[in-house]
Amino acid sequence: MTLTLNADGQPYAVGFNRSRNIDKATYVLNGIIDGVQSDGKLTDSEIMYMDVWMKSQKNLNLEADTLDLFQAVKHVLEEREISQEARADLHQLIKDILKYGPSDDKSGNEPRINQFIGLLKGICADGNIVRSEIRRVESWIAVNKDVADMFPIKPVHERLCKVLADDKISDEELTDLSDLLSEIAGDKFKETGDVDGSIGEVFCDDVRRFSFQGKFVC
Repeated sequence: MTLTLNADGQPYAVGFNRSRNIDKATYVLNGIIDGVQSDGKLTDSEIMYMDVWMKSQKNLNLEADTLDLFQAVKHVLEEREISQEARADLHQLIKDILKYGPSDDKSGNEPRINQFIGLLKGICADGNIVRSEIRRVESWIAVNKDVADMFPIKPVHERLCKVLADDKISDEELTDLSDLLSEIAGDKFKETGDVDGSIGEVFCDDVRRFSFQGKFVC
């Protein structure tokens, strides 16, 4: 197929990356589902997060299980107050999707990296990271050791190895890990309602003074 580009070198076909974007959103959602239930409970903030995130994915191909989740979250949020029964039903649906949903038949590293990013987003969704969630991240990396040296998994893996050298997580270490995971997840949902944050600022120094004299800037 011949790809026609415009004057700016961009493809005229607006859906050029649609399939890839759908795959990415699907794997991120799978990670989010894993993350929100990794502490064994489902909070109001996590339910709200899933609702906002799914609505922001215009191209997400809603498979049967995902559509069930979307409709279930929508139904719960239509109520003025989220009942314990509705929360329990939604949590059970999430566990069923993880247990009986379609298996990962994608090759390559990109699907798992997107899933890892989703896992962190789900864990950070309620703004309260606990030790069981840190252990979930640890177990995910243990199963996916071959991508442990890839960004953004590598900085998390390195920090976990350091923290878990004594197989304990102190309160100070939990705070440090929570900050790292939140920065990499990129979302500021509790503060701003944003579910589409960037991780670009995580590993950049704050440059206050810089001289452009004699330099080329690309």
